[in-house]
Amino acid sequence: MFKTRIDKAISAGIPVICVDADVPDSRRVLYIGTDNLKAGRESLKRMAGLVPGKGNIVVITIPGQANLDDRLAGVADALKNFPAMKLTKIIDDKGDWRNAFDQISDMIVKKERIDGIICLEATGGPGASDCPEPV
Repeated sequence: MFKTRIDKAISAGIPVICVDADVPDSRRVLYIGTDNLKAGRESLKRMAGLVPGKGNIVVITIPGQANLDDRLAGVADALKNFPAMKLTKIIDDKGDWRNAFDQISDMIVKKERIDGIICLEATGGPGASDCPEPV
């Protein structure tokens, strides 16, 4: 979808720069942003420090969004260094904090073991953080 619009703008002489979310197969002039694979690896590494290198980790993301898919690939790659950690669920919040809230709350109600949550996109964090404490 964005590729066509970016290419149309470039053809019209309008330079386009992608910031944070790239469209690498477009004719965009430049991409400025995060190394998303590295960000995913670093996220898992930091989580490993918070859950002493073991536990069940849930990831909140939006599958199919290239930058987030790269972050998820980085998380999966870093898991190789922490064999006692498991990625137990990948939640698609569809960019809506309420979806993250509902899905994490459901896991808590079902007493699923969650040792850590990694939110790879902005809206998942507020949704997950508003969930009730497990009883």
